Amino acid sequence: MAFTVAEVKPREEFDRVKWLDPMPTACPACGCRSPVPVAVLRSLRATCPGCGASLTAAGQSMLAEEARIDRQMELILVAIDLKEHAGLVLTENEVDAARSLEDLARAVAGQLPSTTDREARATELVAAAARRAAPRLLG
Repeated sequence: MAFTVAEVKPREEFDRVKWLDPMPTACPACGCRSPVPVAVLRSLRATCPGCGASLTAAGQSMLAEEARIDRQMELILVAIDLKEHAGLVLTENEVDAARSLEDLARAVAGQLPSTTDREARATELVAAAARRAAPRLLG
């Protein structure tokens, strides 16, 4: 990775995915495709302007995608911190494949010398990096 934690945008700048607003949304009931304000979709109270059917599933899908992206960004910040503080460079594939701190710890363990406490040491390194770079992943 070519970035440092300091070079990555501040957390508040990537806290929310930027959606096209209003979002073209297809109604599951009538098939009508209508622009729906993102705030209404995210509130899970949106209804189809054509037939009145619930668009809750579209809002839930948006919220799930936001959570997935946020988690991946935080894992990237942990990987950058590992490089800065522990000198451990994870490959882009390792970081992209990680879905949890445990996944990052497995990747880190693969880079540490083969000892009986390698997995525990990897877990400690990843936890320390998460405390510094992405504490929300710990709670």
